Order: sequence, then C-alpha cells, then structure tokens
Amino acid sequence: MDSISQILKAVICGAPGEVYHHTFFIGYPDGLFKPERNVSRAEVAAAVTRALGLGWSDTKPSYPDVSATHWSSGNIQIMKDEGIMIGDVSGTFRPDAFITRAEAAAVFLRMLKVAPFSNLTVSSFKDVPATHWALGYIESMQKYGLITGYPDGTYKPDAHILRSEFTAIADRALGREIRCVFAGNRTGWKHRLAGCCYQPLGVPLHP
Repeated sequence: MDSISQILKAVICGAPGEVYHHTFFIGYPDGLFKPERNVSRAEVAAAVTRALGLGWSDTKPSYPDVSATHWSSGNIQIMKDEGIMIGDVSGTFRPDAFITRAEAAAVFLRMLKVAPFSNLTVSSFKDVPATHWALGYIESMQKYGLITGYPDGTYKPDAHILRSEFTAIADRALGREIRCVFAGNRTGWKHRLAGCCYQPLGVPLHP
C-alpha cells in the first residue's frame, strides 16, 4: 500500500518539490464564513473541484435534478467524471442537500484515489456498525489520520458535516498545515505530508 505522502504527491503535486495551492472554500458575500453551518453537496463539489484545480465543465449535466443553470453544475459534472462524487440509487445528485460525515469521508478518499478497506467486521467508532455502507471509507480515513471522530468515541456518520469540520478534514486530506513559512519575501504553507511548500494561485514555492 502506498503511503499517504506518496498518494498526495501523485494527486496534487506538480514537478518534484512543488505543490499547487488552490483556494477551495470561500465565505459568503457578507464577509462571514459561518463555521457552524452545514455544507451542501453542491458546495462540496465546488470546493473539491477548486482544490484540485479542475476548472469547469460545460458538458450537459448528467443528473436530472441538476440544471445547466445551477451555480455548481460544472463542478458537479467534473466530480462525476472524476468518480469523486456520485449520485444516489435513484440517479439524482441532490445538489442542495446537506452532505453527511460518511459521504464526506467517501469524497475525500476518492479524491485521493485510495480504495476503501473491505471485508471489515469491526469499526474504530462505536456508532459505525459493520453494516454501514461507508465503513470502509471511514476506517481508511481514520487509518491515514485524516479523521479522528469525537472524544466520546463516535463518528456520527449520518450527521450533516459542519463547514468548520469539512475545512479541517480537507486541510488534512490536502496535507496542509496551519502555519506560514517564508521563501524570500513570499509567504506560503508547509506541506505536512508531501514535504513541499506552496502559496495561493498556483505559484510554486520551493523548499
């Protein structure tokens, strides 16, 4: 099995020693971030598309409940094409539904192109039964140190994830540390897992 640092380098690194930082989550027009607000599936599609620098798709949306005029239609189509986010059994995407913590775990693991654990009979979290559809995703994320759950030993897989929680997991999944480093007169962030430095707007910083 590849280490998480190898996976990150393959997914988000450019040339050796370079990582490209793309803004993935933005606030609201009123200047607020609203950390305790839940996150919609459309917002997640937009955030992950931005994080990976995948641009926008002009392809006609594949889902019957996503119109071509939906603000995130191009992001949603990219997530489908990349296999990162998929619809439900009825063939819909439910763009404005809030995403759950289990769904978020699946999204981030697919983003990293890591297969979920299989044939599991026990869970690291007392509220995630062996029959839960996302057990393999949750256990893989926990194994790689990308999720920790709550102090009481639960993960709350079917609860809607908060914007603050989503941001924390995204930072871990993208290998970002919350501290600055300096290269010349430029400020960047130390890449925790891939051992690189980077700054916003896709401009590489070298260690």
